[in-house]
Amino acid sequence: MALFSAGGGARSASVEAFTPVNVVRISARSLQRASDTCRMHFYKAFLEVLTTRLSLANARIANV
Repeated sequence: MALFSAGGGARSASVEAFTPVNVVRISARSLQRASDTCRMHFYKAFLEVLTTRLSLANARIANV
């Protein structure tokens, strides 16, 4: 999220998982150094997650 925010500040969150999870941390600097193709794959996957979450949030709000 910090990558796309206007302020560009660090972002953190606390999370609890009920099942085993894998966590990947990608620094903005590493992403900037990646190839254009790699960055586009990352951005596409990230935007797919965001749009799915936005759609779910909209559905929840509509049902309130």
